[in-house]
Amino acid sequence: MMQLWEDDHSQLKKFIKLVCGKQKPVYCSDVTHLEISYYHSLRDEKIIGIVHSCPNIIHLSFKNSIGFSNRALELIAGSYPDLKYLNLCDDHSGGFRSFRT
Repeated sequence: MMQLWEDDHSQLKKFIKLVCGKQKPVYCSDVTHLEISYYHSLRDEKIIGIVHSCPNIIHLSFKNSIGFSNRALELIAGSYPDLKYLNLCDDHSGGFRSFRT
């Protein structure tokens, strides 16, 4: 089970590095659902990269991911007018913030 998590985390790191780079992956424009879970360094710059690389997101989950500010959330709100689901759940603090439109 730990190996599976490490493999997923490694792939997530590669994805984040790609979307934050200068060359955007071609497939990103087709992405509508994105889940980034348990990522403890999800900084604003990384969310900016995601927003610019994946313009068609309608389902976004940052479950137990930390490191971003309200500024990043404002960017998400302004960039995804068709967003139907946003999960900002943090199981560790007891906070649950999940939104549907």
